[in-house]
Amino acid sequence: KEELVKIVDFLKQRQTFQILGGNIPKGCLLIGSPVTGKTLLARTIVGKLMCHTFSIPGSDFVMFVDVGASRVRDMFDQDKKNVSCIIFINEIDVVGRHRGIGLGGGNDERERTLNQLLV
Repeated sequence: KEELVKIVDFLKQRQTFQILGGNIPKGCLLIGSPVTGKTLLARTIVGKLMCHTFSIPGSDFVMFVDVGASRVRDMFDQDKKNVSCIIFINEIDVVGRHRGIGLGGGNDERERTLNQLLV
């Protein structure tokens, strides 16, 4: 919780922190058991920052063959157009759950989508 408060403070006053030599965090991963409030916490942070937000369920990336990686690229391209933006991917484990065990020799859709997220 304390780390998230620091991130929110940093993002609210980014110019001040950058003058002091701080770097904007590239991301934050909330982990934990189901139904512990991770989604609510992420939405609360978005509300406090009042910035542009993309909220996407992880299942949207693997819904159709050959679409996931392009959706990731499109999402990040749109993100770059906004000065301040948060990308919230709920249940991202859907994308990475089966990494490395696809029958396509590492070229299955989940693996391509996950690799695009990591790039």
